[in-house]
Amino acid sequence: MSKKLVLNEEVVATNVSVESREQLLNFMADILKKGGYVKDTYADAILQREEKFSTGLPTEEFGVAIPHTDAIHVNEPMICIVTLKEPIQFFEMGNPDGSVEVKVVFMLAMKDSDTQVKLLTNLMGIVQDKHLLKEIYEANKEQLVLLINDTLWKKI
Repeated sequence: MSKKLVLNEEVVATNVSVESREQLLNFMADILKKGGYVKDTYADAILQREEKFSTGLPTEEFGVAIPHTDAIHVNEPMICIVTLKEPIQFFEMGNPDGSVEVKVVFMLAMKDSDTQVKLLTNLMGIVQDKHLLKEIYEANKEQLVLLINDTLWKKI
């Protein structure tokens, strides 16, 4: 990848209240669209992909979701991060019969599969680090941006 990704506060929202997974995914896609990172087709593509291949991951304290879709819906690479006041139910990745109460969502908008694979690998490291994940969940926008810029991007 030619330039380093840098997260900024415009793509982060903390302590968000939503009523459904669909509302959450549309909210996050809209953040990315307003920033010019994704195309008009992105929100529908995210919703369709989540129906077929759910992205909920159980962790010790609360669930995490990593919704993403094809690069054709992306203008510029970015990630949108939202922490939720109350959990939203996602289906478990790889187990459509299981559900996960999600409180942290990392929505990916990547232009190439190599970067997406590296990003997903780094995200899995965060998901498996219960202390870092708790820090992310409890952070305000400014703290969250600093945490992610210090941990997630360093190997991409």
